[in-house]
Amino acid sequence: MSDVHRAIDEGRVPVPTGRPGRPSLTGSSTHSPRVSFRVPEELRERAKARAEQEGKSVSALAREAFEQFLRAG
Repeated sequence: MSDVHRAIDEGRVPVPTGRPGRPSLTGSSTHSPRVSFRVPEELRERAKARAEQEGKSVSALAREAFEQFLRAG
């Protein structure tokens, strides 16, 4: 057994117990609800290109578009 594994087994080295989550979009300590849906490949590619052009993630772009759509509704 390696020294690292022995140290972990003996509790001398902390072992991460999971990944930290993403920050809440609500600004509080509660989790943000998730919405997911499927799109055609061509739409995903267009969204990817637009997000890259605007310097943001596809998720951020989708959130903004979704919010604008619902606001206009």
